[in-house]
Amino acid sequence: MPKNLPFTVFHRSGGAVEYNFPLHPETQSATDVHNVLAHLRDALTFLLDNKKMGNGDVLQAITMLLCMRADMVDIDRDTMRSLIEKMIAENMAATHAAVRGQVSRA
Repeated sequence: MPKNLPFTVFHRSGGAVEYNFPLHPETQSATDVHNVLAHLRDALTFLLDNKKMGNGDVLQAITMLLCMRADMVDIDRDTMRSLIEKMIAENMAATHAAVRGQVSRA
């Protein structure tokens, strides 16, 4: 199992951001993680293309979804909260370390 998940986001402006997210040691499928991430990105892109939304509203909805999903997992709430906080901190660090640049258009 890979330890990291590379993920590139291309912007209409020609920019791109290359992320390298850490995977949890108990990740069952990096491919599944990638697919869920890509589908969520695409759904958000569709929503944002069709309606002007505030970033705070989007982040609030994503946080609510994360909490609802976590509530469905049969695990102690304090353990789940600790796990989520750890994953958020690690993934925020990965976003800060992301490589940002321009994409050449041929």
